[in-house]
Amino acid sequence: MMLAPDDPQRQMMEKMVRDIARPATDMMFTKLQQNGQLNPGMDPEKARMTFISMMVFPFLIPPAMLEIHGIEMTEEYLFELAEHNVKVLTQGIFNQKGEGK
Repeated sequence: MMLAPDDPQRQMMEKMVRDIARPATDMMFTKLQQNGQLNPGMDPEKARMTFISMMVFPFLIPPAMLEIHGIEMTEEYLFELAEHNVKVLTQGIFNQKGEGK
């Protein structure tokens, strides 16, 4: 997304986001809210942004920031981070007690 707007790689990324990622996350968070799976009072739009941020940030973090924090972006680390993010989402924004149905 840092490329020029007319760059083919950026255009392809924008198309994927518009055609696949955006509709998928919209549907997911709408269904979570309708099914009472979001914590009461949780804004589905902001929950979606949190979800997207957690997915995208590892790939946008500046290398200097990784170095400062002593993080090596390995395949193993990314799998562990994905598992951690699932725990954060399920224990933080998703309603597991059936409230809000």
